[in-house]
Amino acid sequence: MSKPTFTKISQNETRIDYKGNKFMLVEQDRGVYGMGRAIQLYLMKGFEKEHIKEIGWTKGDGFNTSNSDMKDACITRLTTLDECKKAAIKYIDAII
Repeated sequence: MSKPTFTKISQNETRIDYKGNKFMLVEQDRGVYGMGRAIQLYLMKGFEKEHIKEIGWTKGDGFNTSNSDMKDACITRLTTLDECKKAAIKYIDAII
């Protein structure tokens, strides 16, 4: 099995080279007034990003980060970027 390579592209973007594909983790404002921060997983197709899954939240907004509101996320609690990286790889393994 190939080992993922993580490359920080900018303050909010991390590229993942894994299994012959390029993915991107992007931390974006989410929730009430954009006060929360969520990590999105994208598949890179050239310069185009195809959204795959919301991985988890790194900062709550005080409203939308309860487990019931995050039921579609892979991680249903507040976490760190490193934990989101692990969850992204686990998710990629499940879909590829």
